[in-house]
Amino acid sequence: MNIIARKNLIIGLGALCVAGLAFVLFIPEEAADTKHEETSAVTRKATKRAKRQPRREHGAAQNEAIKAEKLKFDLENDEYANLSKEMRAIMEELQSALDAESDKRVSAACAKILKVMEKEGESAVPVIVRENAVDALGLSLPRALPELMGFMGDPDPDIREAVDEEIDSFLMEADMKDRELSPVLVSLAKVLTNEDSLDLLTMSIDTDLRNSIKVATCKQILDNGTEEARASLQEMLADMLDVDEETLTTDPKQLKKQLDKWLAENPDDEDDDEIYAVDDSDSDSN
Repeated sequence: MNIIARKNLIIGLGALCVAGLAFVLFIPEEAADTKHEETSAVTRKATKRAKRQPRREHGAAQNEAIKAEKLKFDLENDEYANLSKEMRAIMEELQSALDAESDKRVSAACAKILKVMEKEGESAVPVIVRENAVDALGLSLPRALPELMGFMGDPDPDIREAVDEEIDSFLMEADMKDRELSPVLVSLAKVLTNEDSLDLLTMSIDTDLRNSIKVATCKQILDNGTEEARASLQEMLADMLDVDEETLTTDPKQLKKQLDKWLAENPDDEDDDEIYAVDDSDSDSN
């Protein structure tokens, strides 16, 4: 091949490369955006399912294990020998409620214990009875959450620790519809100060709630949560809003505006009802 032919070949190849580059650069913007939007939507849904499904499966398995578990109080044991007639009657009522697997009746029996403590002081209720109450309430969450929270200020450190453990277990295993879970998380955020429990609560907000309910829940905690609960949200919110935690505003009003903007850009998906739902047959109406 002579020099002129090689030059013509090189020029021809160069022209083809330029044409190819121009074709790539000038693909219609609308088509590119559409493809990006479709990919983003698929990615969002896949991410939600990946985060939510293992917790749902874990929670369902734990719920079945809890249902199979039977809490029995041997009232003939020596540790119950000095129970007053009133306390023994309440313990029998609590055992009957557990045997019937009625969360409502468990709550009612433990509410009586709390009422005695309120009127007569914690010493009026033996430690063993308070311990049994916390154990029973832990098996009856979330229905029994108000009563369980009533034992958070117990003077006995072991009972306070047991309450924390029951709350942590609930947060790790929660398998509720997100619209029902949200008010439970908000209620807990009003009283929780324990770092580990708040980490679990924040994880539940991030994992178990669709975007609109997540934002609404965060707003309520920013308004009514403990100082520790509000601080615990910061890392999650910084990640959501794609900003450094150090630069994230601590002004609740400004933060809520940013959350509204984020939600407008990240609306709920059509199949969120399916992703964040649970089997109604697992609910306890007793």
